[in-house]
Amino acid sequence: MANVKGKVIGAIIGTYLAGPIGAVIGAMVGHYFHDTKQTGIHYSQVNYQSNYKQPVYAEFIFTANLVALLTAVAKVDGEVTRDEVAVIRKFFQYNLGYRGEQLQLIKNLIKKAIRSDLNVEQMCEQFYSISNYHSRLLLVKLLYMVAFADNSIRDSEQRLIEQIAQLLSISAAEHQSIKAEFVVRDDTYYQILGIKPGASAQELKQAYRTMVKNNHPDKVAHLGEEYTKIAHERLTRINEAYTYLSDKVDP
Repeated sequence: MANVKGKVIGAIIGTYLAGPIGAVIGAMVGHYFHDTKQTGIHYSQVNYQSNYKQPVYAEFIFTANLVALLTAVAKVDGEVTRDEVAVIRKFFQYNLGYRGEQLQLIKNLIKKAIRSDLNVEQMCEQFYSISNYHSRLLLVKLLYMVAFADNSIRDSEQRLIEQIAQLLSISAAEHQSIKAEFVVRDDTYYQILGIKPGASAQELKQAYRTMVKNNHPDKVAHLGEEYTKIAHERLTRINEAYTYLSDKVDP
């Protein structure tokens, strides 16, 4: 997020503070409020639901929810270790290219999330109400990326991510497709496209079209180029699976 984005964070806090992750970001009002007044935007004028499609609001709200849910996954076993915090921070630094003020914002959000009593059901309900399906798919993908940063995932973390996917109304096929990118199996490419071995060429083509439609980077462009890049990586995996299986399926 560019520096100017920090100036409008205070503008959305007023209405967003009432939400379930208000405790995570509410304490940051003071840090940004002075800059916000200089922009001429008053927080009482902003509705986070109607403004979610505006990039400057969308990226912050998406990021705040992502950090809160990542922290909830890290906390599910009863504690958050330094290593787990480092994994979340490094994800934003190296995978998304956050630097300077951007990275400091992430560090602050993590600290607030750790100290807060996070209600996953409420967070997912709120995020569901303001986001599109494509953004929710991307969020689940990011949860898996961080969870598998050390090439493994605890059962408790897996169960919570599954719960989050269900609360966000992610289809079973889409969820399995995302998970298949991280769990290598003999039928991984089938899993990525949400079909079973033995599927017909027509079923393969239809599955591919659906996956491309639901995971196209253009659908999450409002979240910023950092997240669009991750969406491109997922689409590359979908294309890879389709290309491989096209040679295996009988016409």
